[in-house]
Amino acid sequence: MAAPLRSSLLFVDSDYSVNGLADTFSIDVPPNAINCGNRQFIRLILQEFHGYKNWYNVNNTNNTLRLKIDSNPFVNVSIDPSNYETFHEIADNLADKLISALATGGGPVYTKSTILPLANKIPSSTTNRLMSITLTYSSGTAPTSFIMQTREIPNTFGSSEFSDSYALLGGIKITDSGDATTNSFNVTIGVGGDITIVGYFPMQRSTCEHVYLRTSLVNNNLGSKSTHTGNNHGQDLSGTNIMAKVPVQSEFVSYSSDSGTGFFVDIPIINLTHIHFTITDAKNRRLPQVSTGQAEYGNMNYSFVLRVDIMTYGSEPQPNELLLPKPELPRTNLAPYLQQGAPPRGRAPY
Repeated sequence: MAAPLRSSLLFVDSDYSVNGLADTFSIDVPPNAINCGNRQFIRLILQEFHGYKNWYNVNNTNNTLRLKIDSNPFVNVSIDPSNYETFHEIADNLADKLISALATGGGPVYTKSTILPLANKIPSSTTNRLMSITLTYSSGTAPTSFIMQTREIPNTFGSSEFSDSYALLGGIKITDSGDATTNSFNVTIGVGGDITIVGYFPMQRSTCEHVYLRTSLVNNNLGSKSTHTGNNHGQDLSGTNIMAKVPVQSEFVSYSSDSGTGFFVDIPIINLTHIHFTITDAKNRRLPQVSTGQAEYGNMNYSFVLRVDIMTYGSEPQPNELLLPKPELPRTNLAPYLQQGAPPRGRAPY
């Protein structure tokens, strides 16, 4: 069984990184400061992680859906990026965007009517959290078809084709890029032209419950396909660059290990000289910036502590470890051999 031989701490701050970005950065370790010998390996353990949550809960990873009115092509409809205190505020903002989209190019005029959940319902209130928007027809030609899609198309990128809006708004996730008819919501157009949009599932005020610390170091950790950008969901695991997942709170992103192990990666190298880190969401997307340059010139920096353990395998044989050839029998003086037995077989360097 592997056991720690010696340990040291790395205190890392992503501010003022070489490339100027505080969410994807590298550190260089002094030569021979962290190295190991035969039958040893390096283990990195995350002890602490701290930073401010300086991005909006509703952002370009979850605020965009696709809208198709009658035979017109799909267009993007995006909720304003912000932190919303209630579910009503999110639904109300979406209603404004839908009214604007309907009126584009001389289209029909609508006004807001009933918006649910109610305005006075805070998240802990008794409510089913289902979005319901009623738009009242005012003038113009009312549409006969109104398709709203929340899309997460595998192996695609961008706020409209790979979005968490289905989770934010409680809609059905569309995963087929060729699907132009399925509605993510229960949409009805009344005889008088009024449009009612009802969600199928509870709303959320955010969609990023953890940030993920990833490393360029080759390791033996495994992860679901959904943790890789744009990949299909599936039950099979594959190699991952994830080192740790850190809980997101209302104001802070913070983690502190309560045990001696915590999150760790085992590294099959002898000398550790360079590490590249990236801080992302669960689907390996960069954390959304409030405005351009926040990760370079703003306040999107993080600090954390890594414990470096030099681990030793000890004398126990390891799986698949190669044994050296059996020692040859002595040609003369067989007495020690007969008294003590054959000498042990050596092991190839592990």
